[in-house]
Amino acid sequence: MADDKKESSKKEKSRAAKWVLALFVWGFSAYFLICLSAFIPTTIEAHHAEETWREWQKGYIDFLETSYAADSDFSKVNEENFITGATVADVYSARLNEIRYLASHNSYKVGLTQGTEYLYHGPFAAFMGKQFDYVYDTITEQLNMGIRSIELDANKVATADGGFEIRCLHSSLLESKSTAVDFKKGLHEIDMWLERNPDSLPLIVLVEPKGSKKFDEEAFDALDGMLFDVFGDKLLTPKKLLGEYDNFDDFRADNAYPTVETLKGKIIFLLHEKASLDTYIARDPDMQKSAMNIALEYKTVMKKGEKYSKYAFTVIINRASKHKDRIEKAINEGNFMVRTRLDKYAVVKEKQYKDGIASGANILSTDYVPYVETRLYEYPDGERSAETYFALLGNEYGKTVTLRGVDL
Repeated sequence: MADDKKESSKKEKSRAAKWVLALFVWGFSAYFLICLSAFIPTTIEAHHAEETWREWQKGYIDFLETSYAADSDFSKVNEENFITGATVADVYSARLNEIRYLASHNSYKVGLTQGTEYLYHGPFAAFMGKQFDYVYDTITEQLNMGIRSIELDANKVATADGGFEIRCLHSSLLESKSTAVDFKKGLHEIDMWLERNPDSLPLIVLVEPKGSKKFDEEAFDALDGMLFDVFGDKLLTPKKLLGEYDNFDDFRADNAYPTVETLKGKIIFLLHEKASLDTYIARDPDMQKSAMNIALEYKTVMKKGEKYSKYAFTVIINRASKHKDRIEKAINEGNFMVRTRLDKYAVVKEKQYKDGIASGANILSTDYVPYVETRLYEYPDGERSAETYFALLGNEYGKTVTLRGVDL
C-alpha cells in the first residue's frame, strides 16, 4: 500500500513537472514570437531612420558651411563663460591632466525609433529599459555650450559595392538615429568649429569601435586616415604628445603633460579599449603613426600592467562610487587621466553623481548636458533634450570646465 502511494506521488510530481516544462516552453515560444514579430519591422524602420538622418546631416553640414562663411561671429565662443572655480589664466597655465571637463556620452544620439522604443520599453525592458532613449543637441551646439569632451561610436558598415563605410551609430540594427551618421562629415563639423575657435581648450574625443573584432585593421586604417585628413596639425597624436619619450609609462612618471596653453585649438582622440584594441596596437606598436591615443579599462592596467599601460595616459573607471579607490590610485600612483560617468540614462543616483564630481576624474561623462534654447537646425522629428535634470560643475548652469583641486 505504501509503495502504491509512493508510486502515485512520483507520477503526480512527474505530471506537474511536465506541465511546468510545457508552460515554460509555451511562454518562451510566445515571448520569442512577440520579439521576432517586432524585431523585423523595427530593423527596417531603423534603416529608413538612418537614411533620413544621413540626408539631414548633409543639409546640416551645408547650413554650417554657409553660416561660417557668411557670419564671422557664428559659433564663436568665449571660454571664460564655461569655467568655474578658476580663471581662464589658471586653466591655460595648468597641465592637461589637471583640467576637468563635463563630457557628453554618445554625443550624436537623438533618441529611438518608435519600434525600438517599443522593444526596449516592452519585450526587452528587463535588460534594456529606457537607458538608451536620450536626445542631444548637435555636436556644434554642445561645443557652443562649453562641452569640451564628447564620445563617438565607430561602426564598420558594408556597402552595396562591396566596400565599407565608417558610420557613427549606436547600433545599425536598432539605434540608427544620429546627427553624425557619416563619420567623416561629423569630423568636418568639429573641425569647422575649431577653425572658428582657435583659442578653444583642447577637445577630447572618446571613440568606441563597435562590432568587437569586426572592427579590423582596414577599418582602423580608414578611421586614422580620416583623422589625419580632416584635422591635420590640430590633431594631437601619441607621437606629438610623447615628444622625446618612448612610452606613456615614462611620460606619466615625469608628469610630462603639456600645458593647456600649448594645446589651444587642438584635438585629442582616445580609442576606448574594446576587443579590437590589440588590432590597433599591432598596427603601430611604437605609436609613431597612429592618430588615436588609447583609453584603457583600469582592470587591464591592474591585470596586465606595463604590457598595456605604456600605451596610455587615460584610463576608464566608470563607477565612481564602487571604485573610488581605483580612481585615487590611478591619479595619485599612475598619474593617469581618468574618465568616469556621473549617470546613466535614465538612472540618476545622487551618490553616483556626487562621488563622480568628488573623484578628481578628468572626463565626467553624462547623458544630461546643458541644452540650447533655440536649435540651429531643427531635427526631422523635432525631438528635444530633456529639460529636468542637468549635470553641473558647481551650482551654476552652463559651467563645464574646472581644475583638479577646486571644491565643487
